[in-house]
Amino acid sequence: MKTHMILQIKKTIRSLSNSTKKKTNGIVFTIASIFSIIFFLIPFFIRDKSESINSVLSVALSAVSTVLTAATFIIAYFLYERLSLDRRIMDKQADTVLQLADFLKGKTFTVNSEGYGYFIRLAIHQLEDFASLPNYPINAQKGLMINSNDYNTFFYQLSPLMRSYWMPLEIKEKLQFLEFRLYLEIEKIDSIDKLNNYINFQFDYKSEKANYFVALPETTLESFVSDLKTLVQVIEQWINDRSSIPLELRLWEPS
Repeated sequence: MKTHMILQIKKTIRSLSNSTKKKTNGIVFTIASIFSIIFFLIPFFIRDKSESINSVLSVALSAVSTVLTAATFIIAYFLYERLSLDRRIMDKQADTVLQLADFLKGKTFTVNSEGYGYFIRLAIHQLEDFASLPNYPINAQKGLMINSNDYNTFFYQLSPLMRSYWMPLEIKEKLQFLEFRLYLEIEKIDSIDKLNNYINFQFDYKSEKANYFVALPETTLESFVSDLKTLVQVIEQWINDRSSIPLELRLWEPS
């Protein structure tokens, strides 16, 4: 099923490239027409007075035929090479984006706060309604405390896709919020009051519930939910903009 979906999307992307090729053929035709006029007129301006019109006309038509054949070949060659490379890049990008979708599909992040726990799934409608959950207004501005082993396991799998030069820039930019560069040990937070400004966040709900660190750069629960919603929207938009096949990723469902 997954392979069939990828092949269908690649086929659609190739059809878009073929549409682009048709447009470039129009450009080639326009350039060819201009050269035809120029090389058709030149013999008439440089002809000897003793030459007949029929003779000059024959030379003009021969020159036009030769020059335009060469010009058309050269232009078509370079345009074909460019379109061929574009198609290969688009195919690679499609593969990478679909791999990212496969990786994220079914992911559930867990937040544990005093008295409440939240499951964060990659569903637009759920993320939009997150603010209505119990105690969310109290926890929205709290920073995330993460387990380093839990996070490293998650990011180890995400990193090759995130770093790939095939990943479209607009998606790569929206993935940045998932990269934490430093951890701050809880022991270094100088008061219990400050510690209350953080909540436990798990990338894998089965991970150990100890040895937590403050994630840096600091990310609040509210900003994480917002960035996650934006990421899902950008991935879906990128695929649907480049495919005539309606595709519902349903990233909240297990793969």
